Amino acid sequence: MKSNLRVDMHVHLGRSKDGAKYGPGDVRQLLERYSFSHAVLFPVDEREPGPSYSRLNARVAKTAKKDKRILGFVRLNPHEKEAAHRELTLAAKRGMRGVKLHPRAEDFSPHETEELFREIESHRFPVMLHTSHEPHCHPIAWEGIFLRHKKICFILAHAGKDAYREAASVAKRCPNVYLDTSTLSFRRTTVILKEVGAGKVVFASDAPYSHPAVELLKFDLILKGNSAACRKIFQENPKKILGGLV
Repeated sequence: MKSNLRVDMHVHLGRSKDGAKYGPGDVRQLLERYSFSHAVLFPVDEREPGPSYSRLNARVAKTAKKDKRILGFVRLNPHEKEAAHRELTLAAKRGMRGVKLHPRAEDFSPHETEELFREIESHRFPVMLHTSHEPHCHPIAWEGIFLRHKKICFILAHAGKDAYREAASVAKRCPNVYLDTSTLSFRRTTVILKEVGAGKVVFASDAPYSHPAVELLKFDLILKGNSAACRKIFQENPKKILGGLV
């Protein structure tokens, strides 16, 4: 494994409906300023993303093609079935590395995604899944999906937010589930690491909604220089999820 491997698993591209924005230059600055070797990039919640985020997925793919440090994830809207399947096929052809799903933003439940997950599994794509205490977003609601699709690695974005203890319990029961602790408090992140261990956690900045310096500081304070835990969170777990990284 490359000794300088250091991955940010959660970065957005685009201009959000709520005004947050992040461009290719911002992503490159994040990589360089905070010494990340790679960043996982996917579309933000824009007003006119195209069918199943087609316009923004193309922009993510273009950005990733120009910089090998950027790993593109395709964002899908399960309600737009034909477009979602088309975007998955394109994602594989474009060399994208995974899938982002946001059940709150697109208002879909687990049972509406079964067909889509079968196709995702055929591509061996990992899935970044927004989780929280909101409708359709509780980690336990998705546990059946995790257990039925064991070849997919799932990253639970924000580790369930207010449902963080629930997220930890699900992660312990499901070998293919990892937790992204972005936007969680210092206390909740501490609980997550104590409950599941560093082997089930990945680093995520959630830029531009959170800040890499803020998210890094949490781990600095909690891990206190524990190099083995740092290797798991920043290197080993991302490599297991994403496959080969160069």
